[in-house]
Amino acid sequence: MISLVFHGNPQVLEDTARFFSTLGDAPLVISVYRMETPEGDLTDIQSVAAAIQNLLLAAYAEGLGACWMTGPLYSEEEINKLLGMQDKRLQALIPLGYPASLPPAPQRRGGKIKWLRKGE
Repeated sequence: MISLVFHGNPQVLEDTARFFSTLGDAPLVISVYRMETPEGDLTDIQSVAAAIQNLLLAAYAEGLGACWMTGPLYSEEEINKLLGMQDKRLQALIPLGYPASLPPAPQRRGGKIKWLRKGE
């Protein structure tokens, strides 16, 4: 799938493949799973997504680097076998550790939002 999106940029493909193979050399990788509840898939997925976001915010507050990865879901069967996981669905992998550097925040792009006011 990623090769379809970035087929014109081989450097992105190479960097992504390297990151996926090492998970950024993170000392810890959190495997996030969900189980089915009576509320159904949509509620289950949203609940886990909210928990992941809270985990990422808490990690950042402590100076940790983390990355919410869904790409490895393509290898869910192999990951489940490796971890001995059954009867749960892999939702994400989150590599976690102290970053070697902090990238600067990107500049905001202008002209993307048009504010409309009543009466204009």
